[in-house]
Amino acid sequence: MDFSAIKFQIMFMIQRSQKPMVLTASKLLPVNIAQFGDIVQKSYSFYLVLKNRF
Repeated sequence: MDFSAIKFQIMFMIQRSQKPMVLTASKLLPVNIAQFGDIVQKSYSFYLVLKNRF
């Protein structure tokens, strides 16, 4: 086994996990995971209202 490659991959994952993950909406607005979940939940609720209405 090549432990140096595994060590490099683990160090890379640790380094990447130090920064919070941020999505961008149309390359303009940063959206965090909580906001994204809220948007998806509200969109799905709106979809269900329209589906049941029409």
